[in-house]
Amino acid sequence: WKLGFGLCAAANLIVFIVFISGKIFYKPEKIMGSPYTSMVRVVVAATMKRKSVVSSREEDYHQGLGKEANTSVLMPSESLSFFNLAALKTKEDGSNHSKWRLCSVQEVEDFKAVLRLLPLWASVIILSTPVAMQMTLTVLQALAMDRGIGSNFKVPAGSLQVISTVSTIAFLIMNSLLVYPMYKKLIRKRLTPLQQVGIGHVITIISMAISAVVEAKRLKKVENGQSMSVLWLFPPLVVVGIGEAFHLPANVAVFYGEFPDSL
Repeated sequence: WKLGFGLCAAANLIVFIVFISGKIFYKPEKIMGSPYTSMVRVVVAATMKRKSVVSSREEDYHQGLGKEANTSVLMPSESLSFFNLAALKTKEDGSNHSKWRLCSVQEVEDFKAVLRLLPLWASVIILSTPVAMQMTLTVLQALAMDRGIGSNFKVPAGSLQVISTVSTIAFLIMNSLLVYPMYKKLIRKRLTPLQQVGIGHVITIISMAISAVVEAKRLKKVENGQSMSVLWLFPPLVVVGIGEAFHLPANVAVFYGEFPDSL
């Protein structure tokens, strides 16, 4: 344990030094204020105008001031139309409008974009919970199983999680070089990031089912006073690694592609 934690600490220190050494190459972003403030303002402004009627005319909506007016979306989208009220100009707003009463159309659309990503974000949390449980319970299972391979080697229980990582790396390469090009050649379409996320979720479900079967078999062996090889834990770990190879990079692609530039 001391050696293991020592190696981890040394690896983190090396990574930190590499990170600091690249500081001169990083591009600092100008501080623009908290992105959360604009989202809260959209909710407040729309709520204050909840009795107003959404307009279909472009001139009834606030396009922003200065540079924002030149880059802002002209008309809010029809989806989640309640929040369009935040950009609707009313008599109460006046010429010196408050930012908490009147938002630009761009701010409204940015807020909607974040709302549309919430289901995907929530699914990531739900998916991560059983995967984390699987990784934790795998160590406990391994401690109660026959970890011997050959006559001289014994698999460390804590190292089994490496199998999932190796599987993910291997299938990331395989997906890029084989799976995705083959799919495009056969279907004449690319796999969209959302489709990749869905495939990853299904594969993860299969992994959990395999884990359940393995655990049922292990318990039956224990009841009969027999020992079960730790190699039985390899298949579910390999499968969950395949699932992560699909949904992890796809989730990043979706969030980067759909998240507003202003945020």
